[in-house]
Amino acid sequence: MLDTITVSVALPSDVAGGRSPEDLSAELFRLAVLDTFRRGEIGEGKAARLLGIPRVAFLELCGRYDIPTIAYRVEDFEAELADIRRRGY
Repeated sequence: MLDTITVSVALPSDVAGGRSPEDLSAELFRLAVLDTFRRGEIGEGKAARLLGIPRVAFLELCGRYDIPTIAYRVEDFEAELADIRRRGY
């Protein structure tokens, strides 16, 4: 069983937009999981399990929120580019 905490959030009604507390709670949970994944604190498999969706659906969800699913550092790109140039491609 997962260790959990309960958080209470007061939102202005215009931010809630007429959504039910249940819908808002689900959306805030989804955003928290996405942000935790974005920061690299959990992997895509765990994030998908937390949200109760298939991994492919999680990757699509990341796309909708412009969250990269591949960590490719600038340093890695520069090293590969230098190697390509060294090989004469």
